[in-house]
Amino acid sequence: QRSSDGWTSLWFAFVVDNSVRNMDLKGQQRAERYFLVLMTAVTTVAFLAGYIVQDLRVSMTVFAGGVVVGFVVSLPNWPIYSVDPLVWAKADPSLSEHPEATSETSSTTSKTPRKKAPVSGTPMKLRSRG
Repeated sequence: QRSSDGWTSLWFAFVVDNSVRNMDLKGQQRAERYFLVLMTAVTTVAFLAGYIVQDLRVSMTVFAGGVVVGFVVSLPNWPIYSVDPLVWAKADPSLSEHPEATSETSSTTSKTPRKKAPVSGTPMKLRSRG
């Protein structure tokens, strides 16, 4: 009897390692493109194989195998999908609504109102020059 502990630990190491990386936007586009091209090719091959053999079971088996391969290619966070990570801008503490995030101390109370961050989805009003 073979123990599956080696394969299990290898699988968990793969899943944990891939959960740390994030697939970036270009990686998502790349994965979708690979999946669509692969599914087009698999559908064509499955249809031709079923037509030549005149057996629907052959066609469905080839197609199901292609779908599994497509999932393996596109679903996990492979390293080729996280090549161009997004660089986020630093947060501006003056726009924060939380007092502990700003540089002001809680002991000094100023009468000047703080700037509030614009509500997402609403456009900012521009001041007119004139």
